[in-house]
Amino acid sequence: MDEVEILLATKSDLDGVLEIFNHEIVSDIMAWDIEPIEGPDREQWFEVRSQPEYPLLVAEANSEIVGWASLSRWAHHGAYERTAETSVYVRRTEQGKGIGLSLLFQLIKEGQNIGHHVLIARSDTSNEASRRLHLRAGFTSVGVMHQVGFKSGRFLDAELFELLLD
Repeated sequence: MDEVEILLATKSDLDGVLEIFNHEIVSDIMAWDIEPIEGPDREQWFEVRSQPEYPLLVAEANSEIVGWASLSRWAHHGAYERTAETSVYVRRTEQGKGIGLSLLFQLIKEGQNIGHHVLIARSDTSNEASRRLHLRAGFTSVGVMHQVGFKSGRFLDAELFELLLD
């Protein structure tokens, strides 16, 4: 594969980002969203995920989006202001090539530069690739929340990971 660049996303990246994300939403339990992001929701989705304190990054190779990652608000209570949640998605055909790790390392740098104190990640307990990714990037598993999700006719468990940035 050619060299991958990690960049801040622009609106022109939205189609590539949502192509990857929507595929995961409809084909698997790795994304816990239920409905694809379509229509007028697309612009709002992008705006929420591309704020200065919660950036959206893309991995680009050969002018194609091959992955994306973002920081988002962990919770809306004021005391959580310096805690952000990570999301990392890589196009299925590009997985296993280090793109997810590159995206996550850049998210960590962005989080530090912004002034976040803790990064949180949630992953379905059956997603071993996500587990390995977060542990390799320095996150610590802090436990499992049992049956907190419901998708594809079954309850899902979420493993939580944290990384202290300071």
